[in-house]
Amino acid sequence: MKKCQGCGIEMQTDNPEASGYVPQKVFERADVCQRCYRLTHYKDLQPSSLDVEVYEKAVEEAVAQADTVFLVLDTIDFESSLHPAFERLLRRKRIIGVLTKIDLLPAITSEEEAIAWAKRRVVYADNVVAVSGKKGWGIEELSLLRGKVTAVVGTTNCGKSTLVKRLVEGARPTISTAAGTTLNNLTFEDESGTIIDTPGLWPKGRLLEMLCSRCASSLVPDKKITSKLFDLKQGQGISLGGILYLNLKSEKPLIVIAYASEGVEISRVSKEKVKDHWQNLLEQKKRPPCNDCQGNLHYVTKDIRVGNEDLVIPGLGWLSFRHAPAVVEVVAPDDLQLKRRSPLVGPKEKSQKRYKTR
Repeated sequence: MKKCQGCGIEMQTDNPEASGYVPQKVFERADVCQRCYRLTHYKDLQPSSLDVEVYEKAVEEAVAQADTVFLVLDTIDFESSLHPAFERLLRRKRIIGVLTKIDLLPAITSEEEAIAWAKRRVVYADNVVAVSGKKGWGIEELSLLRGKVTAVVGTTNCGKSTLVKRLVEGARPTISTAAGTTLNNLTFEDESGTIIDTPGLWPKGRLLEMLCSRCASSLVPDKKITSKLFDLKQGQGISLGGILYLNLKSEKPLIVIAYASEGVEISRVSKEKVKDHWQNLLEQKKRPPCNDCQGNLHYVTKDIRVGNEDLVIPGLGWLSFRHAPAVVEVVAPDDLQLKRRSPLVGPKEKSQKRYKTR
């Protein structure tokens, strides 16, 4: 059995539509499947045809072999990293929470603050380490925590394969912003032991799974996330990415700080003009939902009472509130699971000076 060195799937020459396909004429010399090759060389993001149960089985098999588990937690999309299956799969294992993409957080939140915040959220982890797979920060410290056999697990798009490439010299897993790039377990060995790169489990209620591959990839940040502060009065609102709209219903003014990747549009828009605003973004191609995937989004309107907390929009960013409580009206896709949490960034009095009110 020949496995793709990029995604771990068994390679085959029979069915071009199935996972692991390689043309017969190059099969003997190929070390990656056609999907991985096109991802790497042409950024051709082809979705996987495998069922989610296949991924969970692969993770379960990897964890059974391991004495240590690196649970990869995406700092920027933390809620999507907390798949409910992990607590069950990781029982009785030594668990190291790996807080990835730490370099993308605003400078006003220190690494120590982010680690303390994550420890309160993932109480079953034995330790939490902050790293940047892209820049190599924290990799040396993490390497010292490896076991004899270490399984690297997490949800899709959390940065597992980028991390493995840093941990094992010569490892070449396929890395892409496409969800579900790794399709099966990949095993790498060096003088420190064995590392198993596992497929990402699919989170529920995240925006990325509602969009086509290209639109979803455009929302995955690769630079520091941006933040904008708005001082809203009753009846005023903001648009986030042309995907979510929030309008203040309470009489008391509310400060809203929006966090998202650099390419996401964030602006103040009145309720009467939001539909026209979103249409203009679509026509100017500044709004992620393209014509091919726009039909996947079915919008609902609901009132939400918020406190001095974060309101997370999985796969897009989050909104942080000050001077709450307040009641806000939110227009968002009905399958999007908006979640609340304690603030990741702040609140700190001195930090407010770094924002420009819009």
